[in-house]
Amino acid sequence: MMYLKYVKYYYISLTVFALISPVTLGFIDFLPALVLMWMVYFIFSITIRRNMNKTLLDVKPRILEKYSYSKVSIIIMLYAIVFVPLYIKFYTGANLVSSIASFLSFNALGSESTYGSYQTYFEDANLKEFTVAKLPYILGSGVLKFLYWGLFIRTLAFKRRATFIEYLSVFTVTILYVFSGMARGTSFENFEIIMLVIFTVLVREKLINNRNWFGSKAQYLIAIFLLLGGFYFMFSKSLRSTGDILVVERVTNEMVYNPDALISVYAQKLSLALHGFNGYFLFGIYFSGVAISTIWFSSFKGFISILIPKGAYLFGIGESYNEIICSKVIDCGAAWSPDVTKLVDNLGLILFICLIVIIAKLSLRFYNRMLKGSILSTVLLYVIVLFFFSLPVGNFVSASSSIIIAIVLSILVNNLKALKGINKYFNN
Repeated sequence: MMYLKYVKYYYISLTVFALISPVTLGFIDFLPALVLMWMVYFIFSITIRRNMNKTLLDVKPRILEKYSYSKVSIIIMLYAIVFVPLYIKFYTGANLVSSIASFLSFNALGSESTYGSYQTYFEDANLKEFTVAKLPYILGSGVLKFLYWGLFIRTLAFKRRATFIEYLSVFTVTILYVFSGMARGTSFENFEIIMLVIFTVLVREKLINNRNWFGSKAQYLIAIFLLLGGFYFMFSKSLRSTGDILVVERVTNEMVYNPDALISVYAQKLSLALHGFNGYFLFGIYFSGVAISTIWFSSFKGFISILIPKGAYLFGIGESYNEIICSKVIDCGAAWSPDVTKLVDNLGLILFICLIVIIAKLSLRFYNRMLKGSILSTVLLYVIVLFFFSLPVGNFVSASSSIIIAIVLSILVNNLKALKGINKYFNN
């Protein structure tokens, strides 16, 4: 199963990263969370393998040879062209051109970073609070994400060769999607696009070449793409702070660059580059490890609390894992706390495992429909992959209103007859 391999190799990469990362924390600090991460993976994997059947294995992949919807692609492109500048104006107070110019010039001017300006405007305009004026932009960003995922996967995975208009639409919407992040000084859009590209290539390999992993040519292209994506990430991150691509930053008080680490001694520039990713990919793992050691296995009451929903609150340990751990045990700074601890805190370990089993079974259903030509099911399969990517390190899915709206739209369009026209575009 191509998507299962995708998750597996991502988890292997996280494990290796935790082992070699140049931080003052030791591998033992990450080990409890890594064990939990692999336990979740094996539950996911075993459920999939036990529920696979011969019918699924015999399905012949179906691609879209005859269907061209250039008009729909144009509509999606025009929607992005109109919506993204309005979205940027609402959330930053600046227009698209000036926002991008500011992003690229703050370093030279020695001014406040784009992200800092975005946060300042966010506070001054009271955008933290939900208002009726904010609703169109929340819904609009969800619609854009839904349309973008569908357009990207349909054009690049389900067709041997798309039309010029379809390729132009994918390119235009992708650039605008990146600009929406640049204007706010955020990097998640770039990470999401990298994940989407790799997933789409995997789907294409399965549908067109009937492979469960990349062919040799695709492997080289993906490796180059990841290197370029990593460099762009460091570049964009530098423009948010000091201007230096290789810069030593303190992620939190505990997660500090270690110049004496093995990789720092023998490959200093590489170690500095890797350190730039620590706050995004390692802090969540460290947070989970702290939760396991200070809550789950610190006392009998703590162990019992993980078995039931809101156990920490019910047993008087604390309001939430964040409230218990951040500041009182470790410094969390602005780093993400992972979905796995939030889900265990809110659902309890037993219901959390049940959720993983349900998602595994749903993934098989979406995979089967993907092979039969359902683009919407492929979008939902991508969301499941995104969920497992987020689980140990952050909250890409649960904290994003646009992703939640895109998921709801995918389900609605797939099931409501009233949306038959849109359904036809995504399910040929």
